Amino acid sequence: MSSAPTGTHGASASNGEIVPGRVLVIETDEGVRWALDKGLRRSGYEVVTAKGVAEALAYLAENPVAVAIVEVLPEAGLSVDAVTSLCEVEAAPEIVCISVDSSPKNVMECMRRGARDFLPKPFSLAELR
Repeated sequence: MSSAPTGTHGASASNGEIVPGRVLVIETDEGVRWALDKGLRRSGYEVVTAKGVAEALAYLAENPVAVAIVEVLPEAGLSVDAVTSLCEVEAAPEIVCISVDSSPKNVMECMRRGARDFLPKPFSLAELR
């Protein structure tokens, strides 16, 4: 594995300071990861992508980001526990959860665990900005 998650596309390591325009996308679906990467880059963000929480945490240990967009999909290993883990890193990013399960229970649990926002899938890129 490289020093950064899949799809880093030039996101350089920092000196421990949060890079305001750096966004980490944690998404299991390669097509959705690609679309978010491309769309956010076109909007001027530096984007780093990861397939899962372990990969994202390894990256965050060395490279703080301003925002993490986190898919919540328990059957793919991305439960609300991922939100808790991301909130516990030294320079914790703001967290936006995305999920096909937009039940009040899921939304509230994400927020209780530390997410700043929740977007139900499908969503538009305009909603993320």
